[in-house]
Amino acid sequence: MIFHRLHQIIILLIYLSLSATSYGYTFEHKIENYGLTFAAHTVDQDHRTSLILNSGKGISFPAEGFIMNFDIKLRQELYTYGYILRVISHNDQNLDLVSYLYDSKISIISGSSHEKSQMVYLADSMLIRKDQWMPIQIQFFPNSAKIKINGKNIYLSHSFRDFNDVQIIFGASNLGRFFSGDVAPMSIRNLSLQSLQGKTFYYWKLDRSSKTTNNFVYDSISDLPAYVKNGKWEIDKHYHWQRVTSFEIDYKNPQLAFDEIKGNFFVASDKKLYTYNVNNKTLDTLSFKGAPFLGVSSQMLFHPLKKTLLSYNIYHNKLNWFNPTTSSWSVNQKITVDDNQHHNRFFDKDHDKLYLYGGYGRHQYSGALYEYNLKDNFKWSQMNLDTLISPRYLSALGKYSDNKLLVLGGYGSHSGKQEDFPQNFYDLYLLNLNTGTCKKLWEMNHTDEHFVMGNSAIVDTLTNSIYALTYRNDCYNTAIYLSQFLIKTNRPIRQIVSDSILYKFRDIYSYCDLFYHPNDTSLYAVILEPSKNESSLCRIYKLAFPPLIPTKTSNIENKSDKWGYLTGITIFILILLMLHWRKKRQQVKKLPETKTLNNLSLAEKLEHIPLEITTQKINRKEVKSTIFLVGGFQVFDSLGQDITGDFTPTLKHLFLFLLLNSIKNEKGVTSQRLDETFWFDMSKTSAANNRSVNIRKLRLLASKIGDITIVHKNGYWFLELGTNVTCDYYHISALLEDLKNRKQENLSIDKEKLELLLTWSSPGSLLPNINIEWLDEYNSSLKIRQA
Repeated sequence: MIFHRLHQIIILLIYLSLSATSYGYTFEHKIENYGLTFAAHTVDQDHRTSLILNSGKGISFPAEGFIMNFDIKLRQELYTYGYILRVISHNDQNLDLVSYLYDSKISIISGSSHEKSQMVYLADSMLIRKDQWMPIQIQFFPNSAKIKINGKNIYLSHSFRDFNDVQIIFGASNLGRFFSGDVAPMSIRNLSLQSLQGKTFYYWKLDRSSKTTNNFVYDSISDLPAYVKNGKWEIDKHYHWQRVTSFEIDYKNPQLAFDEIKGNFFVASDKKLYTYNVNNKTLDTLSFKGAPFLGVSSQMLFHPLKKTLLSYNIYHNKLNWFNPTTSSWSVNQKITVDDNQHHNRFFDKDHDKLYLYGGYGRHQYSGALYEYNLKDNFKWSQMNLDTLISPRYLSALGKYSDNKLLVLGGYGSHSGKQEDFPQNFYDLYLLNLNTGTCKKLWEMNHTDEHFVMGNSAIVDTLTNSIYALTYRNDCYNTAIYLSQFLIKTNRPIRQIVSDSILYKFRDIYSYCDLFYHPNDTSLYAVILEPSKNESSLCRIYKLAFPPLIPTKTSNIENKSDKWGYLTGITIFILILLMLHWRKKRQQVKKLPETKTLNNLSLAEKLEHIPLEITTQKINRKEVKSTIFLVGGFQVFDSLGQDITGDFTPTLKHLFLFLLLNSIKNEKGVTSQRLDETFWFDMSKTSAANNRSVNIRKLRLLASKIGDITIVHKNGYWFLELGTNVTCDYYHISALLEDLKNRKQENLSIDKEKLELLLTWSSPGSLLPNINIEWLDEYNSSLKIRQA
């Protein structure tokens, strides 16, 4: 009873806390994109970036020395050589940091006008990497300096006679004989100057929001100015769209799809497939046989389970699949139907269903909801929602929760007929896919500026927000903005949260869509619009998520209220009481332990080896819930589908690290060891965030395999394998352990188990195609035990 009451109180407090903080424009997301970005060799010398502390005047430090700290992120460009900073004493002696990312090298040079310079450098591709924030610390002593780059220490002497007049310049320098226009392509943040005892004299966060006036940014302690010339602020990536690429397509109505796992945008014409990868910034073009369904009413999507494209049209029950092996479409004829233009689409990957809503054709707006079940139905089913929501097109559709979608805005009429007073809609509906019902959440007052939506919406339940691309539909030369709308509100308004993208709106021949890429936490806007000679132009833009308007960038992470703070403390105390009460209850009554492969005895492990697989040669195509490590990494889900390709390199290595440690050590691995292995180049906070994000992704992926649970218990992470999961390394380890025990006890070798061992080991060595240092101990251990 007490436990239940505490649980109710905690839920109530959490609800009140969320209610109290749900108003206003405050994101709960942590903003990682801040810092000062330096323009380098991609622009001429007049437009390269400088950061000059104290406006070029000397700064006085204690005679014993001082410490400089900052974070740096190097980016890849054609030319990567350039100065990070120059520290100059009495306009004579200097200590410079120079970067050359092409060789993964940072050089440190110390010299003066009357002495020969000395140079040391750090060249390490594991420590110095592109697009990764890394800390640098320089400790100045009377005759020497200690430079710490991403945890690696370097020492050298210097000729500074004292620290009474020290000038510090990042990037380009125009200071007398210390002039240099070579700027490292980089970003800088969290710059501080301290005493050797750690007392901070000056601190510049460099997020643009704090104490910035014109071209000056002031430190947060003493208001010491730093002059910024030609600087760009990283946080502006949350408001300014960055153009990623553009390319011509040889067709007037191309189709568009996105693979959010690998970051591939697919655009198909009637003859070619264009693939742009946002990670490596490459564009590939492929000619194919056959064609997707053509016309404005047809569209394309990427099927994440089958890892290929499909084209669809509501007038054809047979889907048109793309075969990447043969570069051909399954329907070998060009079919053009234009009765359902600019409809909304949503693919429910959890239930393998495709949903379409709305559209336009033959002077009629659609209010129909179409469903296609890819598992068993293989045909379109239709449900008319005309009486619940006015027929429309040019609306936005986004997933709200399981089996629930949000429909935002659009253009249509109450009867569905084009001649019957067509109008813009500024409303939001909640669509229940199970019941086929709609609930109107709100409707905005009519606005003088007409606008419609891009095809897809991004729903952020954490901030009670829905985001969509919006643009005017009453003119040809218009502009696209990212707009934010609150989902649950009594006063719905449109909040523009980005700058504009020029857009040529030509009704059915223009198209724009919005996508979220979880790997780089960015929004992508894709625009397809008419070009010359019956062709189209595709443009892709990127915006860091969450979006922010310039007036809201200040104090993003510092906003708080007393209610939330006090509620948090109260919840924390109650949780401690609840945990203490639950612990006492568990001491009285212990639940029986669930059987997993991890807690089986050796005899049970041996009994669990699937003989039906091992009596003959292992057939990797006829297994379910199976993990192969010997002879190569391969994973099959609970349906028997090969999902090896779903593992990104990071997720694959993390999965293997947890799996091998769980099997060998049986107690797993600590968070510290995970961070040291995978995120050694990050701060503790960043490493913890990355660990949390990747484990969350891995949990979702592991659940596809079968009964696999990632557990954090007693300070250790480990994988719990259910008894329905098969892993060759697990069985080999059990067989080797049995042979070892028999040898120690002078028992005869069990020939049947020896045959099982040979069968499971026959594919080859452990993970032969993965070359990682920490894997060596498992390979060598396995070889020694097999010998």
